[in-house]
Amino acid sequence: HSNTHGLAVALRQRHRVLTEDYAQSFLCIQRQDADVVVLADAEREFLPAEVEHVFTLVSEHGMGLVVTAGWFDVAMAAQSRFYDPATDRVWTPLTGGANVPALNELLAPFGTVFGTGAFAGV
Repeated sequence: HSNTHGLAVALRQRHRVLTEDYAQSFLCIQRQDADVVVLADAEREFLPAEVEHVFTLVSEHGMGLVVTAGWFDVAMAAQSRFYDPATDRVWTPLTGGANVPALNELLAPFGTVFGTGAFAGV
């Protein structure tokens, strides 16, 4: 869980936790499966039905949701281009440490989103 490993470990010691590497659609999650869903630097997209389902689990059934995200900045991604000798191509990352636009779609029903700032040394 990148820079949030300690948080994930602490939550697992106290709760039944599902993490973002959950292999199935979030539509498969039921309240009895976990106390908390942890999304740490998630890179995946979420279907609209998954967003609605997670919102219902949290708002109506009391499931916890912890979301952390690393940087995401289009300009910084463009500056992070790199040559990949395996493909003999120059690549530009599509996301930073997390897919913040997708996470913001997931968080929007809760009335919150991540901002666009990136900070170092904080």
